[in-house]
Amino acid sequence: MSAALAQAPPAPDPAPEKKLLLLVNTVRQDAGLEKLQWDAKLAEAAQAHAHELAAHRDLSHQFPGEADLTERVAVTGARFNAAAENVAVADDVDEVHLALMASPGHRANIMNRDYNAVGIAAVRVGGRIYVTEDFARVFPAYSPQQFRDAVVAAFNQIRRSHRLALIDSHPDSGLDTEACTGGGDPRLVLQGFSSATRATMFTAFDPSDLPSTMRQAANDASLRRMNIGVCYRSDPQTKVGKFRVLVAFFQTK
Repeated sequence: MSAALAQAPPAPDPAPEKKLLLLVNTVRQDAGLEKLQWDAKLAEAAQAHAHELAAHRDLSHQFPGEADLTERVAVTGARFNAAAENVAVADDVDEVHLALMASPGHRANIMNRDYNAVGIAAVRVGGRIYVTEDFARVFPAYSPQQFRDAVVAAFNQIRRSHRLALIDSHPDSGLDTEACTGGGDPRLVLQGFSSATRATMFTAFDPSDLPSTMRQAANDASLRRMNIGVCYRSDPQTKVGKFRVLVAFFQTK
């Protein structure tokens, strides 16, 4: 057998999505930025829009009758608080990436340090490839109990740093209901507890992102217990979800 015949066949080119992910992360790493993680939900949103690009043979971030980017990402079930999108058409993947990097706005999305995930889709029509890159700051899909536990842990971490006793926390189904039904006026929460001395309500994507009212309470040595309710709710307009948290504080256990 000749040497030529004995050679292994060349490796196939990677899928365009994988190649674009590699190109994006290479330029980010070269700039000292963290790599973007591949996100299946963002890829689902990108795939739907890439097919729209190909069907229209045109570039747009929203075609007539199509939802905007935020809603397109939200309906996949992704948990996120910021998103951006790049679209492009070219003859091949390398040309797509070079064109996006040469465009200030698209380059800014690729190099944005606030994003931690990306989903990419490419649809080929004839000799042209239509690409959508969806970027976002995504968060873990916490259950209500996991989010509650993480809020308490973040609260007690502040107390620990000030050498205060850890607070005694209690899940409260009544406060869960208040959070889910859209209530949460701290004054009304206080009316429901004869011995509560303070109450607060806030919304968050990240359980460690405590508002000033919670941080002030964490520094109050007189507070010994808190009842906490949590509910994950989606905005009916944007479909973006957040956790609503209601807390009642007590000076005695």
